Amino acid sequence: MHLAYTMHFSCHKERELMITIFVGNLPNDTQESQAEKLFSSFGEVGAVDLTLTDSTHRFQGYGFVEMDEGAARAAIAELDGSVYRGAILC
Repeated sequence: MHLAYTMHFSCHKERELMITIFVGNLPNDTQESQAEKLFSSFGEVGAVDLTLTDSTHRFQGYGFVEMDEGAARAAIAELDGSVYRGAILC
């Protein structure tokens, strides 16, 4: 299992490479602030987007975290396959 990511140049910071990390298998009661806290230990978090269902607006257990390249790579290396609140992140 691997945390997946995409790379793009951010419009917010001049020519800084930003990476959007897909984070799967988060506990169903995870809040954006909790995900931000988890990833912020590796560097500044640009954005957190936890995916909700269209009909019930409940969290689906996955989301996306945007960070600069160095911080994102460190977070992926450390968190991929780790246990977070009883769930194995992937």
